[in-house]
Amino acid sequence: MRPTVPCHHIRDCRYVYAAVEPKTGEIFFLVMPNCNTDCMNVFINRLSSEYEEDMIILVCDKALWHKSKGLDIPDNVYYIYHHIHRK
Repeated sequence: MRPTVPCHHIRDCRYVYAAVEPKTGEIFFLVMPNCNTDCMNVFINRLSSEYEEDMIILVCDKALWHKSKGLDIPDNVYYIYHHIHRK
């Protein structure tokens, strides 16, 4: 007979924000606690700082945190929004 041990399962989500340089495959990513404007600002500002000499073009869907008026988009970061087509 085995002893009964109470346990508490904890499920917690994390979100990966990433950018890939298509020519070289170089990747920059951050693991963040949420998908929101604050985390998106942290990501794009860290990305901009890491590649401050480069022009960065981010291709994003139209998630709320990708197009929020609260985004602080650095001068070297440009957004292109793609449209998702569903049948």
